Amino acid sequence: MGSISAGFFMHGKFNVTGNFSNGDYILVITNVTAADQGDYTCDIVVDGKPLQHTVQLKLEQPPTQMAIRGSDNVDQLHGTEGQRITLTCTVKSGHPGETLLWTSNGTVIKVGGPRILTLDWFAKWSDHLQNYTCMANNSAMQEPLKKTVQLDIAYTPVLSTNGSTEIKSFEGQSLYVTCDQSSNPPSSEPNWWNVDVMGLKRLFSNSRILYINVITRRDSGIYICEASNTVGTGSTNISINVLYPPSVRIDYNNYTENENRRELLCVANGNPDTYTFSRWEHKSKFGEHIRFINGYTNGSLVLPATRTKSYQDSGFYVCTVSNGVPDTHGQVNQSNDAFLFARADEPTYIRLEVYSVPKVTEIQLKDINGVLLNREREAVITDEPALLRLKFHNTLVKSDGYRLKIHFSTFSEIDVG
Repeated sequence: MGSISAGFFMHGKFNVTGNFSNGDYILVITNVTAADQGDYTCDIVVDGKPLQHTVQLKLEQPPTQMAIRGSDNVDQLHGTEGQRITLTCTVKSGHPGETLLWTSNGTVIKVGGPRILTLDWFAKWSDHLQNYTCMANNSAMQEPLKKTVQLDIAYTPVLSTNGSTEIKSFEGQSLYVTCDQSSNPPSSEPNWWNVDVMGLKRLFSNSRILYINVITRRDSGIYICEASNTVGTGSTNISINVLYPPSVRIDYNNYTENENRRELLCVANGNPDTYTFSRWEHKSKFGEHIRFINGYTNGSLVLPATRTKSYQDSGFYVCTVSNGVPDTHGQVNQSNDAFLFARADEPTYIRLEVYSVPKVTEIQLKDINGVLLNREREAVITDEPALLRLKFHNTLVKSDGYRLKIHFSTFSEIDVG
């Protein structure tokens, strides 16, 4: 049998109901407030034995008074790139203890609590104007308590260009590159600098635009776009690679009639430096085609060995090469030629039979174009009497005459013809 204290039912706030005969005592508290929290003890005697049971009443309460340390009156937190950012969220705890979360862009970054949760890292320029939200929640709440702070991060200018950082351009074309920037606080107007082969910088353009009207191979290199603000200086680099067709030269030595190996080397200089060599063309001194000859992939040509008539190898040799880059006329193949001739190993003679009455008193040497040759030092002309066989009125007869011998001590390209 149990008993209920009459003083317990003050002001109608508390009431005990239930089937008392069966030992059921239900305590009902009306308009529960924080003041009602505490221990409640039920004392009962069963079969002469006292029994006691105590329960604690503690109300569920949501957290309140959320704050983010360091934020200003417009909910911004200021920082600088590279320095530590600390976001500390605090609340007045509720019951049960709340869970705190830091989120950004819908992603949970850190979970903790109760009462306080700190998030820290080293600021990056990309953190500027990012929103971070602190959330608190417990079972007493249908919606979490929230507070958002926006980051104001000061950072050096971040620069970018409108395209690839490695630009290939044909020689003769124009080039247009812009440099865009993002910075906080605002920066100066960007400048373009060129770095020469010695690593020295020179100002190329004092605007955000890099413009070259007609680009040449000398414009190849590294170009730097720079801008500055109160935090520092930012930069971005591009590499310009100017492509141009090869220039062609031919290295060779004129040969003697008895030499077995006669070689020419075609030297190309272009960008890129990967070349395709066509067949060599052999031409006469007057540009007439003689033959095509296969050379080697490195641009060299070795003339086939011959025991006789090596003079027939004299003439122009044309090398044609390509690196895939057209010239200003749209031509992909580039050519050059060299005149190759045989040098005599021994003094060279020209013999002429002459019939003249009276005897010839003056002899001049002219080239094929009729130009007088000045060969007094290199050529000696001698004559001697000779019995000649001549035709007189279509009849072959003997006659007195003389034989001229022109002796060349040297023989060179100008003597061929």
